[in-house]
Amino acid sequence: MNEVAILQQSQAVLDEWLLGLTDGLVAGPSLLPGWTVGHVLAHIALNAEAFVNVAAGVLRGAVGVMYPGGDAQRDGDIESMSNSTAELLRTRITGSSESFLAAWSQLSEEQLQQGLFSRTAGAAQLPVSAIVMRRVREVEVHHHDAGLPWFSFKDWSDAYVEWDLAEQLPRVQSRLGHAVSVDSMDPRMRPTFLAWMLNRTEIPGLGDPGSWMSSPIQPSR
Repeated sequence: MNEVAILQQSQAVLDEWLLGLTDGLVAGPSLLPGWTVGHVLAHIALNAEAFVNVAAGVLRGAVGVMYPGGDAQRDGDIESMSNSTAELLRTRITGSSESFLAAWSQLSEEQLQQGLFSRTAGAAQLPVSAIVMRRVREVEVHHHDAGLPWFSFKDWSDAYVEWDLAEQLPRVQSRLGHAVSVDSMDPRMRPTFLAWMLNRTEIPGLGDPGSWMSSPIQPSR
């Protein structure tokens, strides 16, 4: 699996659709409680910039930190950028994506495999090798969360859905009472099932996954 190619494709879809973004849409409500479309798009841009911070730290031989100023910095930056124009948000998203890929290309194979990062200083450390697909998740899921008229979870890429289903299915096996594999699922239902596991949609009879599992991207943000 070429993770960088998957990310580039997800980003290309986002970039193309955002050509239709207007200031009116930016100011409108998103699917995330309390956030406008501008908040969601600001988060997409700032998340890429946070991963640039990680790459810089790993290049120095340190644990990369996404938000050196902590969650207060992250939240303040999102709030500040959320009021930007559609043009500025498009530019920031495109530029941050390019910066992330450029920073990532500088990491050696050893750094990619052995490097560590954390969300904030002193937080739990995770392997750098997981970041590219985490970034794919951010782009795909939050493109849906923006609630824009042209994109929803039904438009998630097959490559992203297959990867994240494999990530999430172990969390639900006991709840469902039987083994489930990606290969055993109807491909037409895969995006819906993944969206349900990420608290983005409902499936009759399965209840609310938020009551018994922790989503990697909380529905509140």
